[in-house]
Amino acid sequence: MKKLIYFLLCLLGLASNAMSQNLEAYKIPRFSAIEQYQQFVGKTITYYPIFHASWANKKANNLGYDLRDFCVIAINGKTKNKPYQKTEWILKDVQTGMIETLTVFIGHSFPSLGDDNHIIDFHNFQFIQYDKWKEDQKNKIGTIYSDPLVKATYKLVDISLRKIKSSNGSMLETIYSVENSITGEIYEYPEFSIGWRIFAEDKAGHHHIFLSKVEKPSNPLVKFGKKLY
Repeated sequence: MKKLIYFLLCLLGLASNAMSQNLEAYKIPRFSAIEQYQQFVGKTITYYPIFHASWANKKANNLGYDLRDFCVIAINGKTKNKPYQKTEWILKDVQTGMIETLTVFIGHSFPSLGDDNHIIDFHNFQFIQYDKWKEDQKNKIGTIYSDPLVKATYKLVDISLRKIKSSNGSMLETIYSVENSITGEIYEYPEFSIGWRIFAEDKAGHHHIFLSKVEKPSNPLVKFGKKLY
């Protein structure tokens, strides 16, 4: 039992690590100057709940537990000679039109942030460039997965992000949707496990026998269900 629990914890760790590696390159980068963030004004960025959301979402930003697309209306602030920089991000929810204003501190030494839900340090600034992520996934679409022991192949038809919840909070998971070449059915697998899960069912050894037709014996002495001796 202990070995099973250890295995499941390791598996969860691998999934979390794979998710982090997949999205790390698309997070809003940490710049030293506020002016460098102006490139995001007018663009859409996507908020995603961080893993230990039960603490961080409540204290850090109060933006909820769901993926949300925001258009960056303005980024206010001016770089000063301090160990940290104070910025104000004005965001518009793409779906609802609601305006959110976040005060974000950038740097390595922060003032006391208190309990204000809309004042956060950049470490908890959980936004990614989702459109860029989707664009970079396009070259993977159409990938064919095959196995010499399996007749069917699987074609990658879609890649998406999905929020999953656990007792520790919420996190994002990259989902691969693949199409079976024989049945046309679509299956979904987490990216980190697709290599070994995609053919698991095909190799499980399940056999289905179907009666397609019944033929009349050519010898008239042979009756259905009887043998001729």
